[in-house]
Amino acid sequence: MRAFEINENLKYGLGTIYSMSGDDYGLENYAIQAIKNKLRQEGELEIFNYDVSTPIAEAIANANSFSLFGAKKLITYYIGKSKEKIKLTDSEVKAVVEYAQDPNEDCVLILRECSDVFACIKDYCIVVDCNKGNWNEISQYIGKAFARRGYKIERAAIKSIIDSCGLDMVRIPSEIAKLLLYCQESKCITVRDVEEITTVDAENKMFDLSNALQRGDNQQALELLDSMLKRGEKPSALLSIIASSFRKEFLIANTNATDEVLGKTLGLSGYALKVNKNIVAKGKETVKGYVPRLKKIVDELSELEYKFKNNIIEEESALWLAMTKLLSKKEGV
Repeated sequence: MRAFEINENLKYGLGTIYSMSGDDYGLENYAIQAIKNKLRQEGELEIFNYDVSTPIAEAIANANSFSLFGAKKLITYYIGKSKEKIKLTDSEVKAVVEYAQDPNEDCVLILRECSDVFACIKDYCIVVDCNKGNWNEISQYIGKAFARRGYKIERAAIKSIIDSCGLDMVRIPSEIAKLLLYCQESKCITVRDVEEITTVDAENKMFDLSNALQRGDNQQALELLDSMLKRGEKPSALLSIIASSFRKEFLIANTNATDEVLGKTLGLSGYALKVNKNIVAKGKETVKGYVPRLKKIVDELSELEYKFKNNIIEEESALWLAMTKLLSKKEGV
C-alpha cells in the first residue's frame, strides 16, 4: 500500500503491525499521523518511540503489556537505513516474529526501515510504501485533504502549491494547514489564495539564505530565517528546505549533466536551476575549498535531520544547531 492510501485503508479498521520504509520522511510521518488520529478516535492513547539505542526486545515487551489506564498503545521502532542501521540478532528477529503471530490487539506496532524482519513477518503486517510521490499522487493528496474537510480547490491552485513546495511532504501539509485557516469562511481555495498565503517566494528566499550563508553574511541569513519563522513555517520544514538546498548545490557542483537532466533529477524549474547554478559558480569562484566545505555542510545537516526524525533532539533545536554550524562557516571553520 502506498502511504497516500492510508486514510482510505483505515476506514476498514486498524492493523496491529505496520512495516514502513521509503525515502520520504514527510510521507512516512503523514502515514504515522493518520494512524495516531485513528487511534485517538477510539480513546486514550499512549505513544512510545524507540530506535536501535534500545533493544527491540524492550519494545516488544512493551507491546505485549497492557496499559494501566486502559489506553491504546502506539509503538514505533526505527532500525535505520543502510549506513546507520544495526543488524538484528537471530533471537531479536525471532522475538518479533513470535509477537507478529500473536499480537496485542490493543497495541499498534510500527516497524520503520526494519528490512531484517520484513521477510519473516510480511504475512502478518500491513506494508506501507513511503517512497517519494509523483506529481499525480501529490496533486490527488492535496485535493483529498481539502475535500475531506468540505473545501473546494481549483485545479490551478493545486498546481500552484506544488510549484511552490515541489513534491515535499514536509512542506505541503504545512501549506494546507495555512490555507484551511485562511479560507475557512469561503471554503474555496483559489490560485490567488495560494499566492497570498503559501510560501511562493520560499524557494527564492532559500536561495538568498544559501547565498548569505556561503558568503558569511550572518545578519541577512538570520533576518531571512526570522521572517520565514514569523510567517508560520515549522522549524522542521525549514530544516528540510535548508538541507535540500545544500544537497542540490553539492550535486550541481559535482556534475557535468545537462540542464534538462539536472532539472528533472533535482525537481527544479528552469529559473530555479539557473539560480542554483549561479550560486555554485559564485561559490567556486569566491570560497576557498568550496566543494569539500559544501560536502561537510551536507553531512552535518544530514546528521541533524536524522537526530530530529528519530526524536533524539527537538525540531527547534535541530534548526538552530544547523544555523549555528552554518553561520560558523564564515571563517571557513
